Amino acid sequence: MRRTRHHQAGYVFRKGSTWYVRYREDVVLKDGSIERVQKCRRLAEAAGPYHSKRAVQILAEDVLRPFNDGTSSPESTMSLNRFIEGSYLPYVEEQRRRSTYCGYKNIWLRYVKPDGELPLREIRTLDGEQMLKSIARREDLNRLTLGHIKHFLSGVFRYARRKGVLNNPNPMHDVEIPKARPAGETHAYSL
Repeated sequence: MRRTRHHQAGYVFRKGSTWYVRYREDVVLKDGSIERVQKCRRLAEAAGPYHSKRAVQILAEDVLRPFNDGTSSPESTMSLNRFIEGSYLPYVEEQRRRSTYCGYKNIWLRYVKPDGELPLREIRTLDGEQMLKSIARREDLNRLTLGHIKHFLSGVFRYARRKGVLNNPNPMHDVEIPKARPAGETHAYSL
């Protein structure tokens, strides 16, 4: 059953020195059902150009635009980890070589999963860059391995766009690989 989409103006309010907007959005629950929940999002500090409610209303409209024009899907509210585990890895297992699937699953379990609880649609380039920096701090990886992790995450977001889960650009596209140790020399073994 498809829900009717209603235009939302949101409720803009000031708490302390910060402006917020309250709105409703459809989210996918763990059991796969869709539920409408109330959300609240920080807009701006109540100073400078955003001293009045009227000035902040433009920011609220930008937040609500994906809901009002129908480009936001409930599936985009699921976490990065849930999307990888439930959609992307099964796709890779079916469409790619077994070695590719095993490598991607290892990258997800070992490196991405600890930082992957953000909702898909809220991940920006900044978040992708911070995720790679966090992985680089936690693990002693070289630039090549960090490049593999970035490529994996970029593939996840490409797949989400192809499936219609996301409509925004791939956030990993402009992510810079953090400074790390160079890759070591490799040696061939003779038999």
